[in-house]
Amino acid sequence: MEDRVKISLIIPVCNVEAFLRQCLDSVLRQTRRDFEAICVDDGSTDGSSAILAEYAARDGRIKTVACANSGAVVARQIAVASATGEWCLFLDPDDWLEPDALERLADAAGNTAADIVQFGFFIEETRPRPAADRARTEAYFNRPAGIFPAGDLFEAIYLKRRLAWNLIGRMVRAEVCKTAFAEQAKVYSIHETDVYATYHIIAHAHLLEVVPDRLYHYRHGVGISTKRELTLGEYERTLGKFDTYDELATFAAGRYPEESPQRKAAQAAGWMMALNSLVSLRRLKSVPERTAGFGMLREKCGAERLATLLADGFGEPPYPLAAELDSLGVLRERIVPTAVHTVGIDSSHLAAHGTGRAARREAAALLAHGERVVLFTDDGAPVEGGLPDGAEVVRLPPMDGAGAAPSARIKAMCDALRKHRVDVLHSYRCRSNRVIRDVLACKLVCGIPFYLQYHGPRTASIRTQPAIHMYVNEPRWLSSCDGVFAPRTADASIFAAEGARAFVAPRPDGGLAAELAAVFGGGGTPAALPDGETVSLYLERQRRALAELHRRRTMQINAIAKERDTAAKERDVAAARAKGLDARVAELSLALDKCRSRLKAAEGGRILKFVRRLLGESLQEESTQ
Repeated sequence: MEDRVKISLIIPVCNVEAFLRQCLDSVLRQTRRDFEAICVDDGSTDGSSAILAEYAARDGRIKTVACANSGAVVARQIAVASATGEWCLFLDPDDWLEPDALERLADAAGNTAADIVQFGFFIEETRPRPAADRARTEAYFNRPAGIFPAGDLFEAIYLKRRLAWNLIGRMVRAEVCKTAFAEQAKVYSIHETDVYATYHIIAHAHLLEVVPDRLYHYRHGVGISTKRELTLGEYERTLGKFDTYDELATFAAGRYPEESPQRKAAQAAGWMMALNSLVSLRRLKSVPERTAGFGMLREKCGAERLATLLADGFGEPPYPLAAELDSLGVLRERIVPTAVHTVGIDSSHLAAHGTGRAARREAAALLAHGERVVLFTDDGAPVEGGLPDGAEVVRLPPMDGAGAAPSARIKAMCDALRKHRVDVLHSYRCRSNRVIRDVLACKLVCGIPFYLQYHGPRTASIRTQPAIHMYVNEPRWLSSCDGVFAPRTADASIFAAEGARAFVAPRPDGGLAAELAAVFGGGGTPAALPDGETVSLYLERQRRALAELHRRRTMQINAIAKERDTAAKERDVAAARAKGLDARVAELSLALDKCRSRLKAAEGGRILKFVRRLLGESLQEESTQ
């Protein structure tokens, strides 16, 4: 055995009673004996603490530290700070190692100049999954052998996803680990903590080597990251990861230039957290819980930051994040403003042809109708032929092919909508990725309604226009708009079939003014408001209806929470009753054992007296004879 401990295993433990023995048994069965396993009990309330005490008493290499529930980030910080090995190996308490894992890793460490040694996984399924999902997990954790210098790690892990960001499956030099963990903030987080820790580690590493050996058994479907269903309380606890993202963004901003791979990697970590939080809403059981969960996400992350993080994750078609937002329906709820004083009109250009001409014509009609009008257009796009008197123009960063980041577009849009106090935005854009970002800015951040104008050729149906992406390639997103306007009944019917709230609004005479009257009047065709009723009065009635809907949904969510609390109390009472019964059974068993002992002793005394009496009688007879 070597004089110095070679490897320190870092094991955070919190309520894993069902799996902890298998994990610790795999540690004690290692063929290499010079190691220590530092187990941090992170406020466990089940039998995990007793199991740790049992194994620590059995083998001195198992070292335990107890702390109040602080999350995996803090638990690992505590363990790394007390590690005495040359390398730190991260192991989750519901997983286990191959018997020769430490021996093979020690050999690999002795033959490499790398600061990080990454190895492969066996994926242990806890429930049936599609073969494609299993294959993706296998590919994610098992990479071909290779060496990655420090300059490539941020891009490989966070931007191109060529390597996993997980801590498990990696062994790191202790000096790198201690430096990286010492500079981390002590934030509470139980979800995606590896994104945070790995960033700090590779900031101090010089080289990462991938060895293809499969040494780790990863139990899929047990931890909070892969559980099939979550309670609302569990979902809320996962949102602590945005505290780690705040710390990560601050760390990156103070250390790296703005356009560096490291800064871009930190931004990518943020949108991955936002995406996963959004996807995790699926794991809530009911629609009211998902609605409440999305409210928690928006409150924790901040609406504008959430919108910009999500926007940076859209990418190219088929827009997987856009599909996720749509499938959850988180932006489908209709928004009705309390009043309409300022109307925004969004067009990619304001030229004297096509959508630009239509946008200017609508602006003139609204101004004549007494509304204030703000025209939004791309920076650098043409403005020809003059604008209607009284219309204001706001230039926004162009998107996609023009080079601006999606988040920059959303930030500029949100700032402009607030600055000009826009009550409703009407868009002439037709590409789904651009419309989706405007929807995020309007509905998620600013809380104003978003209406879309179909501006295809009047002589052909929408179905014959494959170049109009929003309406043909991504029609499901129409349902996230508060209204879609078309010049013909046939096109409006197609939009309605896709789930949109469609209106017929013929051009060119005062279309938008008539469209707004149709929207606020609730009809499917342009119509005036009821006699004697103003737009403001009608909007007030709509607002009250929405407030009543919100009240009912809140009652449903509160009822669900109350049922959950009641069930939890009943479980606690039943557990206490069972504990009391167990104690009574133990007491009666002890009393029964005492009775048996006394009975046995009494029976033995009677037999002894009987034998003595027989012996005495026999001796008396012999003396008489």
